[in-house]
Amino acid sequence: MDPVRPETPARHAWFVVALAVLAFVNAIDSGFVYDDLPFVQSNASVVGDAGIFTEATPPQRVDLGLYRPWTVWTYWVQYSLHGLEPLWFHVVNVLLHALVSWQVLRVARRIGATAGTALAAAAMFAVHPIHVEAVAWIVGRAELLAAAFALAAVSLHGRPTDARVMRGPTLAAVAYAFACLAKETALPWPAALFLLDVVHRDGASWRTVFARQIPLAIACAAVCAARLAVLGHFAPDPTLPDLAAIQETSRGALFLGVCGRWLMSLVWPADASIYYNPARFVEAPALVRGMIAIALAVFLAVIAWRRRARTLGCGLALAVVAAVPFLQIVPIGAVFGDRFVYLGSVGFVVAVAALLPIDATRPAARMTARAIVAIVVVTGVAATWIRNPAFRNAVALWKAAIDAAPGEALPHYHVGRIYFERGQLEYQSADLKGAVFHLQESLRIDPHHEWAGSAHVTLGECAAGKRGDPLQKHVDAFTAAEHYRAAIPLLGADPTDALLDLAALHRTDAVEADEARLVLDAVLRIGRDAAAIENARKILAEIEADAALAPAK
Repeated sequence: MDPVRPETPARHAWFVVALAVLAFVNAIDSGFVYDDLPFVQSNASVVGDAGIFTEATPPQRVDLGLYRPWTVWTYWVQYSLHGLEPLWFHVVNVLLHALVSWQVLRVARRIGATAGTALAAAAMFAVHPIHVEAVAWIVGRAELLAAAFALAAVSLHGRPTDARVMRGPTLAAVAYAFACLAKETALPWPAALFLLDVVHRDGASWRTVFARQIPLAIACAAVCAARLAVLGHFAPDPTLPDLAAIQETSRGALFLGVCGRWLMSLVWPADASIYYNPARFVEAPALVRGMIAIALAVFLAVIAWRRRARTLGCGLALAVVAAVPFLQIVPIGAVFGDRFVYLGSVGFVVAVAALLPIDATRPAARMTARAIVAIVVVTGVAATWIRNPAFRNAVALWKAAIDAAPGEALPHYHVGRIYFERGQLEYQSADLKGAVFHLQESLRIDPHHEWAGSAHVTLGECAAGKRGDPLQKHVDAFTAAEHYRAAIPLLGADPTDALLDLAALHRTDAVEADEARLVLDAVLRIGRDAAAIENARKILAEIEADAALAPAK
């Protein structure tokens, strides 16, 4: 047996694959949720005639700075085979996760872990509940594909002492390019491969070590050139609202906060959620967790160096490099997402398994370590099964976010909007009552949250009978007017919708004709939409007609 290519027992591989499928099998009956709509369901590169390798992802949002043609290509293949049936998209995601879990087993053996340690690492990875967002969410496929090819690059890269010293890096460079074309967060991965070469240098010259990085550098340059050619820029547009908010925050504090969240997500993901409030990342508890995470990483690195614990050192290297893209060193579109942890969790579970005496000579220590792994795996399966249904539909997704963080405004807002859209055809339906409750709750928690203006407009529409009550038998015009007035200063540069809705109440006692004229004049001044301007002129004509008839009453 080649010591550089250690064998993996087939039963271990099948066991890990079965665990991965078991943990996520109840996710396959979910639908398209949230980002699935623009990235898959209405993506012109998937369902239309837009180019896959020549357009941004999705084509209509070049400002996001996303170029993931390999991921989009897999969506297009599936759409061509079975249309927009979400079941099969979810099935492929689960199978991809099983593939990645098997690769974790192989990579752990490749970097020096014993068969028992590799099995423990792969089993913990297969069932980790933090992976629900990447596996149960269709758009999480970008993470799955990037991880699959990044781990393939590790397997192919080999070691500096291989007989064909450059063959492995050349094949690894191809796999690395595919990983980057699945998701751009794989770009720093050559650093991980370089660190693995350093750990396994074993007498090879430094010239050889550095020469092995040349194919990866060429692949990285090619991917970056492709991104620039297609997008016209390398990173997301810095004027995006999310990025603008990130740039206004202390970068050092944000870095610490994200490090802390990363550690918590891997160690205790009880509050995992689709939404994390950016403000929470710079609060004292988050900063303390961040310092603990960094101190722990340094402590383990020192242990690995002093004890020459190669498996531990390699696990840390893989985890740290995979975390770099989302540590806000360079601003990205979201402060944090559970899916970001997917690739980095490979190094984490390898490091944890390396710390456990799974193959100790003492039976007591060996049995204790294996019992710990068994408990973690069983708990992981149960926790994953419980969280998978959160991605069944939009309401379940945002209600799960409310359960994880009841004191956050935005999840309440999103649930309220979903209820409103779902119940607008029936006045006083349970859905509309739910919409009012959640929208009001979002404003109670934070009267100035980023969607507060929209929340007030929606509450105004509920009160005004604009939706679901065409005969307007139950109109509460005064409440509606209050919400429209509250929305205007919160909607920024274009409060057109709130202005028009307020003016439309001119025939009720809640809005006087003079106030309606003022807001309509504002619409005519700032209106950017021809339909809105036409609507304003129509309402203004009604006001003037009513005024002309007033003396005859």
